[in-house]
Order: sequence, then C-alpha cells, then structure tokens
Amino acid sequence: MQIGDLVRLKKGLNFAPESRDILGIIIDKHQIASASTEHHGIKEQYQVNIITSNKTAWYIDDSLELVNESRGFGKT
Repeated sequence: MQIGDLVRLKKGLNFAPESRDILGIIIDKHQIASASTEHHGIKEQYQVNIITSNKTAWYIDDSLELVNESRGFGKT
C-alpha cells in the first residue's frame, strides 16, 4: 500500500463495526518495530484520512485492506 491508495478498515476490529464499510485515503506511512509475542521485526503503519468523518488516525497494515491503488499521487 502506498500514499494515495483507497483502503477499507477490516471488519471485526474494535474500530470497524460489522455493519459499515469505513473507507479512507492513506496520507502518510512509516515503519515501526514490532515486539509482540507473535511477530518480531518491522511493520508498516499508515496514517489514514477517514472519508466519512474527515479525521485521521494511524493503523498497522494488518488492519487495512486495499480497495483501489492511487494513480501516482504521492509516489516518488
């Protein structure tokens, strides 16, 4: 996933109710170190601007699914 991509929050998570699709645009990303008992290493974290509420929040890559790739916005 890249900056400018349209994403959906995966359903079944605390912040994504089963009854709605929550869509947003990735506006920033960075890597974070993961030290959980299940996964060690580097994970991607994405800042997503939620379309319906015009609010931004950071989500790890496991909580997002790609809906549509951008057409070059934000890519270098």
